[in-house]
Amino acid sequence: MSMIEGITLTRRENYAILTVDIPATRNALSVPIVEYMDELVDEVIADKNMHCLIITGGGPKSFIAGADIRQLVKMSPEDSRYSIEVGHKLFSKLETMDIPVVAAINVY
Repeated sequence: MSMIEGITLTRRENYAILTVDIPATRNALSVPIVEYMDELVDEVIADKNMHCLIITGGGPKSFIAGADIRQLVKMSPEDSRYSIEVGHKLFSKLETMDIPVVAAINVY
């Protein structure tokens, strides 16, 4: 999958920072964003030098707003099911990683 503007993975010496910075949607998660984040998390898992993953949202007022509601209301039942599956895949992966996963939440 190609890069998505506003989604970045910054690698430091032994940790990585995954940033969702899409102010127009308060960092809401669309299906393509979740799919891309899943790929980035796979990269962190594959890099044995990484000892921690930090997830943060860009901007001062939101971490991640949740699902992109504007996208959800337009989905067919099949697309809705797929949206749930990709979200579940990503969040299950984050929950079961062998390294700590930290949510760095900005003050509202």
